[in-house]
Amino acid sequence: MKILVTGGAGYIGSHICKELREKNYEPIVFDNLSEGYKKFVKWGEFVYGDLSKPSDLSKLDAHDIKATIHLANNAYVSESWKNPSKYYKNNISNGINLLEYLKKRKVQKFIFSSTCAVYKNSKKALNENSSIYPSSPYGRSKLFFEKILEDYSKVYNFKVCTLRYFNASGADKTLSIGEAHVPETHLIPNLIEAFEKKKTFYIYGKSYPTRDGTCIRDFIHVTDLAVAHCKALKKINKISKKYIIFNLGSGKSYSVLDVVNEVKKFSNKKVNLKFAPKRSGDVSVSKSNIKLAKYHLNWKPENSSLRNIIKTAYLWYKKKKKIKLY
Repeated sequence: MKILVTGGAGYIGSHICKELREKNYEPIVFDNLSEGYKKFVKWGEFVYGDLSKPSDLSKLDAHDIKATIHLANNAYVSESWKNPSKYYKNNISNGINLLEYLKKRKVQKFIFSSTCAVYKNSKKALNENSSIYPSSPYGRSKLFFEKILEDYSKVYNFKVCTLRYFNASGADKTLSIGEAHVPETHLIPNLIEAFEKKKTFYIYGKSYPTRDGTCIRDFIHVTDLAVAHCKALKKINKISKKYIIFNLGSGKSYSVLDVVNEVKKFSNKKVNLKFAPKRSGDVSVSKSNIKLAKYHLNWKPENSSLRNIIKTAYLWYKKKKKIKLY
């Protein structure tokens, strides 16, 4: 079965493609390589294209696509405040271009890579019915597209599974792929680099209403995310509902200082920690309730202990220094 994976050359997308291939699906990667790598396309055919150009989608006409996993979005909270138009164009307008193509092709099974950034800040674990109130243009762009998908499910008979990710992290255990953003904005890879290169590491905010004053986050191993997508594909073929939402996280949470201390265990080096002002859009606590995904998808985050996340991220960091991604 051929599965279209937009953004399949990226960090999460490449892990999903690997898992798809292991489950006997055939991923078709559609990517403009703006944030992905051709070398990460190892488990299916690559089609170069940009969703902002509807004509590029015609390159997929020869493929008998049965379902779509859509990851080709911009995903940086701080950048979305500096350039909101980029986020609304790519995450909404370009997504509509994709939906219109799929509607024409009658490819109506759709799995959407969404985010916990759609939720209102809360100290409680967030479930799928928690209050919605995105605090950044990034979160709003994702929420708006969720609503568009819900309308497509009602009007055009799309079957949609929206997966709201918490903090994707770690690397594939074989180290064939991993996190390689340019620029890198995520906590764990930046912290590893700070330890390895003895750089100053800035923690944004020290007066959050948390146990140590730093932000608290829920980290999910990228392999567990990939497994959940394959299970969602099976589910979407069986359910009667046309639109469903699942949270994907570890169900556990750690402060920034917790992560610092865990990374320290894997390094014999020291890091110079400094506190900087809070960033726009950062919430104090983000923790998932994943009961629905566990029950309905028969899924659990087996790789998402903080120790395993940092171990695989550290091993990938050391390997990445020895390879050329371009």
